[in-house]
Amino acid sequence: MLVLLAAMAGGWLCRGLLLRALRARHPLEFEGLGRPSNRNLESLLPKHGDRQLRFWKYIWGDQPLQVADPSVTRLAWAARGCDVAMVASVVVLFMTAGR
Repeated sequence: MLVLLAAMAGGWLCRGLLLRALRARHPLEFEGLGRPSNRNLESLLPKHGDRQLRFWKYIWGDQPLQVADPSVTRLAWAARGCDVAMVASVVVLFMTAGR
């Protein structure tokens, strides 16, 4: 359970830092994502779904690897790692709850 909470917090932090880095250092990349904000990405409203999907595809695609800035690449990999840890902890939680 603690791993799940840590992965969620880490993912939120990495995505926020990635947005800040893109906004400050790579405005064209940020513009291509539809200028998302933390509030838009956390919202459950359907009108923000397109931005959320674009940002998710950006993180899991190869675009962060093509940016010459190593901090963007590291933050994207950290966000991916948090996603994997979150999924793994949910699977383990369900497996142990089923016993």
